[in-house]
Amino acid sequence: MKSITKKQLSGGFSFICYQDRYALCGQPQQEDLKEFKNSAWNSILNLRNSEELRALDFEMPRSCENLGLDYNHIPIIINGELNKPALQKIHNLLHSNPDKKTVIHCASGTRSIIALIAHCFF
Repeated sequence: MKSITKKQLSGGFSFICYQDRYALCGQPQQEDLKEFKNSAWNSILNLRNSEELRALDFEMPRSCENLGLDYNHIPIIINGELNKPALQKIHNLLHSNPDKKTVIHCASGTRSIIALIAHCFF
């Protein structure tokens, strides 16, 4: 059976950890990104759409770049629909980087779980 655990950063940010390789969570803040980096996570996969990201008080791509985190942005909900080509892109990305520890996030964590399930069953 695969390992699924609930974990928490020291600042209180909670996430679900799958196989110690994928962190599934809602929107991390800038300080959470720093803590993920300091805890050996090296990749961020953002599933939110561009409109959602405008509400943030920091720029995710720039913050990740400054921290040395790989950053990918693949929205999976487009016009209110689950985007199947996006799920295939996510699978390809995760499959091609088996040694990376990836934080997969959306607003609340629900889309993160969908993306991981799709990846596991492609």
